Amino acid sequence: MRVLTNGLDEKLTKLPGRRWVSKVDIATAWATEGRALEALERTRRQRQLAVRTLAGFAGNHTAPDALKRLAKLGKVRLVDGHALFHVKLILFRGSRKSLAWVGSANFTGPGFERNEELIYETEETYDLQDWFDSRWKETGPQPDQPAAYCTKWKTPAFPREEVDGRTQQKAQRGRKKSAATQVDDGKNAIVFKQKGVRPPPKDGKANKRLHQEV
Repeated sequence: MRVLTNGLDEKLTKLPGRRWVSKVDIATAWATEGRALEALERTRRQRQLAVRTLAGFAGNHTAPDALKRLAKLGKVRLVDGHALFHVKLILFRGSRKSLAWVGSANFTGPGFERNEELIYETEETYDLQDWFDSRWKETGPQPDQPAAYCTKWKTPAFPREEVDGRTQQKAQRGRKKSAATQVDDGKNAIVFKQKGVRPPPKDGKANKRLHQEV
């Protein structure tokens, strides 16, 4: 048992060298492209590897391209329900050994490459594997849902840190430019939504820190 923090993507890139791993189960609130996904694809090119992915999609923050690439590695099921699916779990499985990563990192570019995350690595995987298998069964076969999500997907209205840079750029291009002007007085932010309305001066002087709201 150990705690993993920085460089999660580098640790996952060592997966091809772990010859005992033949199956990988992933549960994640969001999935995007990045080096973690590339590590799975590189391992798959070198040997047989079966991947199952349970992914949430709240706010459209799971990238369609990532789902398509994960589907080529195995099976993908989207988790829909009243409660937000916020799980972060990766199970590495072999015939005689298994290993689990459970913690704060989603299976995203930022989650594995840039954010400060914490992962608990353990070989005590029985309960975690039991939970994943049960949740996988509850979700049921989805021959059309992942494809339908990708077809209907729209750029998130408010990109989050979890969304990779490529998705953020698409979201920024897809949103209409707002006419609102924001002024920061150091304590509160005031938004003026009417076009042409100028913000009040700060301490008798024109406030130079104007931001275009996007």
